[in-house]
Formats: sequence, structure tokens, C-alpha cells
Amino acid sequence: MEITSSIKRILIGTLLLFTSLVLFFLNEEGPKTSDIARTAKEIKTITAENQKNLHNTLIAFHGTLETPEQLEDLYLKKGKYIQINRIVETYTTDSTRNINTDNPKNKIRYIWKENTNSQNTIQNYYDNTILKSVSKTAHTITLNGYKLSVDTLTLPKAKDLLLTRENTIETDNTLLLNQKYLFNGKGSLNDPKIGDVRIHYTVISSPSDPVTFFGTINPLSKTLSPYSDTYYTKNVSLYRVFNADKNSAIQELQNEENHSSWIFRFIAFTVLWIGLLLLIAPFHKVIKNIPFIGKMKSIGIILIAGICAILLSSIILFTLHLFYKGVFIIGGILFILFGIIIFYKK
Repeated sequence: MEITSSIKRILIGTLLLFTSLVLFFLNEEGPKTSDIARTAKEIKTITAENQKNLHNTLIAFHGTLETPEQLEDLYLKKGKYIQINRIVETYTTDSTRNINTDNPKNKIRYIWKENTNSQNTIQNYYDNTILKSVSKTAHTITLNGYKLSVDTLTLPKAKDLLLTRENTIETDNTLLLNQKYLFNGKGSLNDPKIGDVRIHYTVISSPSDPVTFFGTINPLSKTLSPYSDTYYTKNVSLYRVFNADKNSAIQELQNEENHSSWIFRFIAFTVLWIGLLLLIAPFHKVIKNIPFIGKMKSIGIILIAGICAILLSSIILFTLHLFYKGVFIIGGILFILFGIIIFYKK
């Protein structure tokens, strides 16, 4: 029975090891989107001369976003907005903390928590249990007269809207307390009570601040479309607008990729650690004879698996990085050598 259990652990551990390798490979594979964005052709104006060379070409197009539509919300008057985000927050207890009420030092912490829900229909404007955060986007958006497809487009980050008597709708239940928040409750912003609600808006105005668009352009149909291509076995798509110039937008992309990449690496590392733990576990009798670690029993096995996982992860990452960089380096060296040979032959 013990042998069967050990075999199962070894098989599962081997499978997890292979899974972690696949995860590492998928994460490190090929160039990143930020690398592709660096190759974009920078365009400020479309002319008759450059129209012919822009078909299916990745471009960084500068300009401002505009819409002919006007958007409004429950507490926001109709205006020229490309996007409106109503953010509703309720003052409540922090449910993420495990408070031990027997210990007087552990005080209950109160926070403003956003009311997020897929429900967009509001039956009662002043019922705090129904009032939720909502996002609205214009159906027609253009950049320098070129139409964008809203469904797949990633818009730039919306900015806080300064609330005034002129652009907000006050009610008997909501008061404009400052240029950022509308308030609904028994307390105040400085001294809120449980159940109090504050509301603020982030928007993209029309026309917007100067932006940079990454994608492709069709000068004949006056449309902007997603750029897509395949590198190795990886499909890369780029269809985004940034509140920045080309270099700053690329840096923002790179920061996003680094963040998600490290999360993916941590997941792959955890899978590798569990796999090694299952592979090492059947040899617990051998591990008991190891000085210091043997006395730690189960913790010792976990520690050994963790150290091995760190070392293996480092080797895998270094090897993959060297491989992808090496492909270009070796290709460059071969190209130079080929050029030297041709030169001497001539």
C-alpha cells in the first residue's frame, strides 16, 4: 500500500514538474508586446506620401480622441465624455482581516470599499445596497478623424473629474462636499459612519489629452484596427491608446508585462515546488539522516524542496533567457561571418 502511494506521488510530482516547465516556457517565450511596440512607425499626420506604406504596418499614431456623443449618469450632467466611470464606495469593516476580539490590541479596521457588481440597472437611485460602480463608454470614438472599434480597444486610464455645481446633479440624499466626492449618509467624509456612501467620477473627456495609439491604419476606410502577428508560436496583438508619447507608452507596457510576468513565474515556481515535494516525500527516511534538516521532519522536506525549486527555477529562467537572446546573437554572428566571407571572395 505504501509503495503504491509513493508511486502515485512520484507520477503526480513528475507531471507537476513538466507542467512548471511548460508554464516557464510560455511565460518567457518570444518577444514581449513592448518589444513589438518599439518597432512601430511613428506617425503624427497622414499624408498622400506615407499612405501607401502604412498598410498592415504597426504604427504609433499621435493625436486626440473625440466623440460626437454626450454621456451622462445619475449624478453627472450630460457632457462631452468618451468614457464615464462612476465609483461608489461604502464605509464598512475590513473583512479581509481576521480580528481576534478577545485581544483588545486587535482593533476593528474600517475602510471605504467599492461596490462592484455586474448589475448596471439601478431600481432605486438612493438605495445603497443597489447603487453600484458603473462604466459607460461612447459607441463612436475617433482619433484625428479615424474611427476606432470600441469593442476590442484598450483605452487610456481615466482621470479624476473635478465635481462642481455645474456638472453634477445633487439630490435630497446626496451632497457635493468637495470637488472629488458626492456624499450620502449620516456622517461626513472626515467622520463617516457605517453604511455611508461616497461617489466620485473618473472620465476621459472629448477631446482628450494628447494620446499615442498602437495598431494599424486603413487610410481608405479611415479606420484604425488591431495589429496582430505571430512570433515563434506566440500570437501578439496590439490595439491600445496611451496618455503618453511613444517612449513613455512603451515603458508603461513593459511595466505591466514585468508585473504579470513575475506573477506567472511565481505560479510556475509554486507548481515546481509542489512537484519536487511529492518526488522527495517518499525518501523521508533518507532525509531523516541529514544533520539539522532531519530533525525538522516535515518542515525539513518542505525546505529541501523549496531550495531545489529556487535553484531549478533560476537555471530554467537563465537557460530560456539565454536561448531566446542567443538565437538573435548567433544569427547576428553568422550574418557578420557570411558578410566577411563574401567580402574576401570579392
